[in-house]
Amino acid sequence: MFLSNRPHSFWEQKYSWDLFLPQKHFIGILWALGGLLCFCGCYEKPIMKSEITAVPVRTAQVEMKDVQLFSYFNGQTEVNPVQIVPRIRGILEEIKFKPGEIVEKGAELFVIERVDYANAFAGFEADLASAKAHEVQAKATHERNIYLRDNSGVQGVVTQSEIDESLANWQEATAKVAKAEANLADAKIQLERTVIKAPTRGKISRNLIEVGNLVDGTTGNPPLLATIMPLDTMFVYFKLTDSIFNYLQQRVRNAVYQKLTENGIDPETVKNKASIEIAEEQGLSQTLEFEMKLLIDNLGQPEESFPYKGTIDYNDNIIDKATGTITIRGKIDNSDYTLYPGYICKVKIPGTIIPQAVLVQEKAICYDLNEVFVWVLDENQLPQKQTVVLGELLEDGTRVINSGLQGNETYILDGTQKVKAGVPIKEIESGTK
Repeated sequence: MFLSNRPHSFWEQKYSWDLFLPQKHFIGILWALGGLLCFCGCYEKPIMKSEITAVPVRTAQVEMKDVQLFSYFNGQTEVNPVQIVPRIRGILEEIKFKPGEIVEKGAELFVIERVDYANAFAGFEADLASAKAHEVQAKATHERNIYLRDNSGVQGVVTQSEIDESLANWQEATAKVAKAEANLADAKIQLERTVIKAPTRGKISRNLIEVGNLVDGTTGNPPLLATIMPLDTMFVYFKLTDSIFNYLQQRVRNAVYQKLTENGIDPETVKNKASIEIAEEQGLSQTLEFEMKLLIDNLGQPEESFPYKGTIDYNDNIIDKATGTITIRGKIDNSDYTLYPGYICKVKIPGTIIPQAVLVQEKAICYDLNEVFVWVLDENQLPQKQTVVLGELLEDGTRVINSGLQGNETYILDGTQKVKAGVPIKEIESGTK
């Protein structure tokens, strides 16, 4: 009685079997429900083939055609500036052009004080007139002495020494005339140099010295008055790798030799001439053509546009051993003055031709960890991976496939991210190249 009726301790009340029994039943129920849910979740209704959703894609046909490859090089536009300097000493009196304008050859640019040079010219003119007068007198004296000696009939009327002296006087007078003429010619040149003219057509810079300053062109370092950029022909300098330069040389040489043979000329006659020189002589400028674009906004042109055309007219006479490159110069007609020196540009030169190259769109190429592939359609029009070896990427966005495709396949152009091997596809729009 004592044991059965004594109050239960807290521990006994909490963990007595009578109190614990309802919790046990509740946990069991939870375990049963969890197992049921797990069983239901693991059951998957079989998917019927008719219920598979076709992947929407666009397809295109592999192309085959001859492809012209190109090589690209960075270059810079340049011209040889013409420096305008004085060749005499004097005060700068006048500037006869507007900075930045186009000046023609022979146009007057600067005027240097003329008074001293004009006076010097007049003085030398007088000296020449005096010298000529003395020459006439000396000549007449000598001729008179000769006449008296030969025709007077009086022996000794004119001695030989007198004849020799008159001859010497005549010769001296003649020499003085020549010297006076030279002095006058030099004075004329000096006078003409007071007006400085443009030696070539081009765009002139601003004047670097103002009116009123003393300029001295008689020293070894004459002051620079202005510069003229002859922009009618723009030159482009760039560097070719030795291998591409060798290919270019060989291509030009083959074209030249063929032309010579057709014209009945022995190619050996031009064996020691530069390929570029021979090509220009034979009118084969097309073998040396290049295209160029500026590396700025390209004047609103598309990225693939090379709006400037030119021909190569010079190559350096040595290959740089450090870089394996050689300097090349091309020329472009720039009569509209749209190009200026100093532009950074990209030059495109035609290279080899791949006959019947296999082509696909670049965006159709997929990359895995260790392979490059294209999704092609099999005979059941289901996609399959086709591993490929890539070639050149062309300007129109197509890629040359060196191996892996035959040229008659249909490939997936868009939607490749969702494509799986053997999973049906649905053409949403016919792809065109």
